[in-house]
Amino acid sequence: MAQTLLQLRTEAQQRANQENKTLVSTSEWNRYINEAIGELYDLILSSFPHYYLNSFAFTLSGSNQQSIAALSPLFYKMAGLDFLFNGTSRPQTVHPISFQERNKFGNLNFAGQYTLWYRPPPAVLVADGDTLDFILDNWSKYISVTAAIQGATKEESPTDAMEREQAKVVAQINAAAPNRDSEPGQAADLSVYPYGYGECGRRYMLEGSNLIVLGSDAWDWA
Repeated sequence: MAQTLLQLRTEAQQRANQENKTLVSTSEWNRYINEAIGELYDLILSSFPHYYLNSFAFTLSGSNQQSIAALSPLFYKMAGLDFLFNGTSRPQTVHPISFQERNKFGNLNFAGQYTLWYRPPPAVLVADGDTLDFILDNWSKYISVTAAIQGATKEESPTDAMEREQAKVVAQINAAAPNRDSEPGQAADLSVYPYGYGECGRRYMLEGSNLIVLGSDAWDWA
């Protein structure tokens, strides 16, 4: 069964030798735990780029900009964008624009149907009975150890042994990743023409909270 907030807090207190101490309040321990959950979540995403993927369909017509918050309030990180050429029959990958491509694309040829691939933010544990999801639970030691380091630091106690434990868990996560290479966000594309089936001549960029789709007059059909 997945670890609960109460179990994580108790384990963190035990690791920091603070089971019967009140220097760190319960709310502080909970904050340490949720901060550690956020750190672990980012570690997992960097090693397993296909975990926690969600999708959201939308259409662009009069503008090439779309508010991400309006698409999905649970947006945390961009994973990718598909353009549905001829409706839903031929999804094509829309690549992120690189600095080298800055003059190749403009505010044209953007209309159509899209699928946004994204990752939601990590869950926040609030009640003592709230549990980790099964992915985070696989490396729950990282959460309790990291929270314990925070508690011990406040008490000005040594943290060397706990930091070694933390490093071991990070190494285990990295070693378990079968393929850590995902598409580079700034890879240069030297041509606006298609590589082949499944590629799209459009490009996207994130500007603040907006997703912007750009097209090229050299390739106006997709």
